[in-house]
Amino acid sequence: AADIDAVGELASLEVLKLRSITLPDLAIFRRLKRLRRFELRLGGTSDLSGIEAAPLEYLEIWRVLGLADLEPAAALGQLDFLFLQALPRVTSLPDLGATSLTGATLDTMKGLVDLRGLAAAPRLDNLALFAMNHIRWEHLEPFVGHPSLRDFVIGTGSARRNAELEARLRAALRRNG
Repeated sequence: AADIDAVGELASLEVLKLRSITLPDLAIFRRLKRLRRFELRLGGTSDLSGIEAAPLEYLEIWRVLGLADLEPAAALGQLDFLFLQALPRVTSLPDLGATSLTGATLDTMKGLVDLRGLAAAPRLDNLALFAMNHIRWEHLEPFVGHPSLRDFVIGTGSARRNAELEARLRAALRRNG
């Protein structure tokens, strides 16, 4: 714990990548006022509290199996890109309407069924869903009428279903844009 606390003393740090580290929370971020990019890979961190204090533009969370709540990410006003992969306990995303999010990639998010929080990001223009075999039209409906979504790819494991969902979403966006 003392070693990771030392990271909080690096006031000019702009990029931080943590791999296979378990922290009780991300309180060290309260001192990282210049951090723009954060990647959390593996490990057992289950509380993102503290992350909201950093001016993050890029957030990547990968295979942090105990993580279920991404709510602190909703307060990342400068967040431009979100990458989430293999977080099986995450079933919904927080309301990202207060972020600057323009792009998101969700990969192998098997438990994620509620995308309304992502659809709330008004500047989102690029969305990629990979290895999301469970995705159905009802999961994508929150994006109908989205003000800026233009570029997206949907990967369900079935080329036919991918094409159907992409065509349906493209048509719904065209009607509303």
